[in-house]
Amino acid sequence: MKSSRSVVALAVFCAALGATPVQAAVQHTLDWESTAQQRIPAEPPPGWEAQYDADLRNPGGRPQASIARSPEPVRAGASAVRFELDRNNPGPQDGPRAELAGDELGGERWYGFSIYLPESWKADRAADIVTQWHHTLNTGSPPLAIETQGGNWRISQNWEDSEKDTPVGAYQVGRWTDWVVHVRWSAGSDGLLEIWKDGVPVPGFEHKTGKNSYRDPRAYMKIGIYKWPWKDQQSDTTNRVMYHDELRIADASGSYQQVAPPRTTPPPADGLPVTEVTALSDDGNVPANTVDNNLATRWSAHGEGQWIRYDLGATKNVGGLAIAWHQGDRRTSRFDIETSVDGTTWTAAAAGLTSRLTLAQESYDIPDVEARYVRIVGHGNSSGNGWNSITETDVLGAGTPGGDCRYPAQALDLENWKITLPVDDPDREGRQPLEITQPRLRNYVLDPWFAPVEACKAVRFRAPVTGVTTENSKNPRSELREMTNGGRDRASWSSTSGTHTMVIDQAITRLPEGRPQVVAGQIHDADDDVTVFRLVGRKLYLTDEDNTQYKLIADDYEPGTRFQVKFEASEGKIRAYYNGVLKDTRSKSFSGGYFKAGAYTQANCGNASPCADSNYGEVVVYGVTVTHS
Repeated sequence: MKSSRSVVALAVFCAALGATPVQAAVQHTLDWESTAQQRIPAEPPPGWEAQYDADLRNPGGRPQASIARSPEPVRAGASAVRFELDRNNPGPQDGPRAELAGDELGGERWYGFSIYLPESWKADRAADIVTQWHHTLNTGSPPLAIETQGGNWRISQNWEDSEKDTPVGAYQVGRWTDWVVHVRWSAGSDGLLEIWKDGVPVPGFEHKTGKNSYRDPRAYMKIGIYKWPWKDQQSDTTNRVMYHDELRIADASGSYQQVAPPRTTPPPADGLPVTEVTALSDDGNVPANTVDNNLATRWSAHGEGQWIRYDLGATKNVGGLAIAWHQGDRRTSRFDIETSVDGTTWTAAAAGLTSRLTLAQESYDIPDVEARYVRIVGHGNSSGNGWNSITETDVLGAGTPGGDCRYPAQALDLENWKITLPVDDPDREGRQPLEITQPRLRNYVLDPWFAPVEACKAVRFRAPVTGVTTENSKNPRSELREMTNGGRDRASWSSTSGTHTMVIDQAITRLPEGRPQVVAGQIHDADDDVTVFRLVGRKLYLTDEDNTQYKLIADDYEPGTRFQVKFEASEGKIRAYYNGVLKDTRSKSFSGGYFKAGAYTQANCGNASPCADSNYGEVVVYGVTVTHS
């Protein structure tokens, strides 16, 4: 907590920094490029107070606050700020903290900034504050903070009669996360809080109104690390390092665009320049909003057959579209893609498409075609309200949409599979897991539950104990189910006719706490599993129907170790192999057979703790092949 400080008006605060406004409303920029901002740890930037020990050196020799330069992470320009906190060197007596504190700013403000969590930022049961807004009363928890706990981001809000922590999704290490916060501080009903993460509105904080502060609505921003649980609580870490960059603060007349960190990620590979965007109609959310690199704006039109058209200025070789949908994490949208050379005669390039459950841009491939005009024809969304709303579109040149490895189907051949995921399907009644089938599976990803990893050499399957389960199971899964006929029909074969083989190259990388068990590879019949590979702690078993420890395959498996399993069913027998060695042969006659691969976590909130998304089973699959002869 702060013992004493001077209250400086915003104008004085910004004048002290000598920052050049990005636009008129932007009062302050802290990008770590000027000499005045690079004197830490000896001196904090003008207008900021050091809440770190300038003389202390951490075990690696670095101070608690220092300037980072490439090859260290830098969001933009040549420099960023680095914070480090060690449990054995906690810093100020009111720590453990390594922070910078700005001057008091009440009223309404816009904030934009970027945070980088390195690979060393491991999931911890104890929370960390990485950015906060503290009130001037200097007692109690901050009215607003961005924190991490258990592998997740969370938003914390506190005042006299309220304390609430809201998880807002898993954090990703080794990359910058961009934040924009718009707040109108108030102890009454006229308060406002809006938060964006990586250009996407954070669910629950799209436009949150009402009380959001203590009785004194003035607050000051703090950046850096505050690890208060280290004072007297259990923690899984002893050292924290993070980076902060591209801070902009604007007054009430500011906007998202004025403070948001600059977009450094280019549009999808082969993105083609668009000269004009038009639409059949709009509700005031205009077509141009879909090409402004801002997921917080949108085009919207109500009704069947509403279209938005992109003019490329000349005939180009088009291969697809990358589209982001308004409220795309809560509803799916139905649409067609059409192309034209002259803007009059249109050809269907892809019909009957359904968007994926994400707020981010996703690529939709079409057969390569020469066209000047591309349009999206909307058919409403799964909520039934009839709206067609797009936040961002890129027209992709011929070739693989998105360029990089974005989808599991680019790492594994998923043509004859479907996947069941541990999240709720908003288009089905009740709480039911999401199933993705072909052709949608070809261009589908749901990070962190189902995503390519290791430069497209493998696919991660993750199922948390909190996950949605199928009707006949209490346990969650991120698991493939064998299909046939290009993914249109369910596989169903007999162990007494033909030879049926599945080989999985994989590593079980994580077991859930409380009940450390994961299934990684199954043979199923029409009614139940016939046999599976099941890891229990460090012991890998082969099961036989309800006998979950039928045969011990490996007694000291180290999670993360890559191994190969093989099932072969023929002549009424099942043969099981481990790393190329035959381990078991059993007589089994059944029909309705099919294979399954991925992560089937054998734990849930009823038998495992903590009950959190950060408690999960995970399998990384490098290859899966199925043959029938």
